[in-house]
Amino acid sequence: MKNLTKTFLGAASLATLCVATPAFAAIDGLSANAAFTTDYVWRGYSQSAGEAAMQGGLDYDFGNGFSVGTWLSSINFGDNSPVEWDLYGGYSGNITDQLTYDIGVIGYLYPEAPGPADYDFAEIHGGLGYDFGFASVSGEIYYSPDIFGPANDASEYYSFGVSVPIVDWLSASAHYGIYNFEGASSGLNYNDYSFGLAATYDAYTVSLMYTGTDDAAPDRYIASLSFAL
Repeated sequence: MKNLTKTFLGAASLATLCVATPAFAAIDGLSANAAFTTDYVWRGYSQSAGEAAMQGGLDYDFGNGFSVGTWLSSINFGDNSPVEWDLYGGYSGNITDQLTYDIGVIGYLYPEAPGPADYDFAEIHGGLGYDFGFASVSGEIYYSPDIFGPANDASEYYSFGVSVPIVDWLSASAHYGIYNFEGASSGLNYNDYSFGLAATYDAYTVSLMYTGTDDAAPDRYIASLSFAL
């Protein structure tokens, strides 16, 4: 676990190291990101027990619509699971100047999660986005044939979002999600929502978000600082 934690911390600080590495900037298509957030919330539920989390990732754009990436975050499930590690790839493009689409697959991995826990799962997804100029809207569908948990049932997540630029450096956003589970897990269905503001300067972004669900998860206020290069 110590080695895994060191690996994660190294990845989360990679963007800082890359600032001083000219060779990184010379690799066309490669980008890095890192963030510190007061709470890691995914689809309305905290993945860090309401505590702060460190996050970081790498992405590579092939320049032809295809891209791949990896992302890590510290987590706290109350069972000493140290980290979430995501691997993903996809294809995106434009139908018109304003209308975009994307398809892809995401693998969610939880290395060294204590047995018999089986948190690993994968999702395929596809979506559309439209830029009206004064606002951008998007819709995405995620499907997993085997969601994590003891039942191993399939699930669908429907995501709807809108982003509104206020000024060049400030934008507002809203999100609504519908999470449906099949089989024995169908009683766990719920919806989540969020509202946020994001201020950007150069490569840095400060965001504030309010998020909640229509079930037992408490509403939360989240602040984060991130940067990308």
